[in-house]
Amino acid sequence: MASEADKAALDIPVETLPAGLELIWLVNPHPGDEKVLSNAIQVLEWQEGEVAIWLAGELDEVLKARSFLRAMPGVTGKRMYISSYWQFGMTEDRHKAEKQKRLSA
Repeated sequence: MASEADKAALDIPVETLPAGLELIWLVNPHPGDEKVLSNAIQVLEWQEGEVAIWLAGELDEVLKARSFLRAMPGVTGKRMYISSYWQFGMTEDRHKAEKQKRLSA
């Protein structure tokens, strides 16, 4: 998101989310700065024990976040879903090809 106005409305009220689940909106006023998400993840206070992670976003950010998350205690591949659905400065088709190339390396 580049501004507060980009926040999407949720279909469920935030107060009805399950206990322990926190929703955090990140606003990046400088698209292309791929450190906003990964920096935010690194300063979060994580619960002890096994955690589940669902993350989707811009390719460079997702790859940086994935590297950090994989090294965390309590995180296993079976409880982690991470995917990119776009890449800064690229068309959808070019992003898909770049994503496949980078994930195959």
